[in-house]
Amino acid sequence: MHKKTIAIVTDKPKSVFNSSYLISYLIPLWQDRGHRVVISTKWPFPDADVALLHVDLTRVPLVYRLISKKYPVVLNGNFPDNSKAIVSQHLLKIEDHYAGPVIVKTNGNFGGMPDIAKSSKGDSRRVLNETSNLETLNWHAIRAISPESYPVFRDKSDVPAGVWRNRHLVVEKFLPEYDGNGLYRMRACFLFGDQEVNMVVTSEKPVIKGSNICSRELLDEPAPEALRVLRKKLKIDFGRLDYAVSEGRVVLYDANKTATLSRQSGLEWADRVIRPLSHGIEKYL
Repeated sequence: MHKKTIAIVTDKPKSVFNSSYLISYLIPLWQDRGHRVVISTKWPFPDADVALLHVDLTRVPLVYRLISKKYPVVLNGNFPDNSKAIVSQHLLKIEDHYAGPVIVKTNGNFGGMPDIAKSSKGDSRRVLNETSNLETLNWHAIRAISPESYPVFRDKSDVPAGVWRNRHLVVEKFLPEYDGNGLYRMRACFLFGDQEVNMVVTSEKPVIKGSNICSRELLDEPAPEALRVLRKKLKIDFGRLDYAVSEGRVVLYDANKTATLSRQSGLEWADRVIRPLSHGIEKYL
């Protein structure tokens, strides 16, 4: 294969090389194969054979989306918005008739925290502290919630009235999957082009994040066809889909276009995820 130039268009150039972002693991492997990787944060973007849009905000600003005018191939160029309003298939309105548990989430990705941090008036640490106690929240006014603290309610009638009036929040059917020991179970599909790596994690907590995982296991089986249909609909080239299989149905929880891999998993385990994914770029070169 001829050596190519890959452009990473990002809002966080330092984090691209040293962080838990998947991209920080992939870049050294591409460089070892002789490819050149260039990083850019603003127009005019550098010349390259292919570009990867890697902006850690719920909605990618227009200035970054302009890269489609410069490059022949822009990975994730057709997936600029991963808000729950776009991704979720199970949102509820106040007038909907539904009996069963529900979960309140932010419409923004990862609890709305990246968007708050990017705002000129935002202070994500302050917001994190203020939203850690759900009992004292002003549900009508908040813009973010600690993502590990999304509350689950027994019924939609128990949801605070302010939630329904807040455009930054959504109410979703709570459709969990359990393992044989009664732990919550979540599946993740890491994907890049025609490559995918599937895993399953368990937790005692209903909202599973890296800090509360009890176990993790790579799966030999491919992603369900229903998940691939959702991926095609979202037009996501690179990232991670978090989902469950609840009562035989695929339930998509999240679609992350700047996916991360917890360093708590260990480098050997991470390598089993990253090396197959690193070949996904070859489809576009």
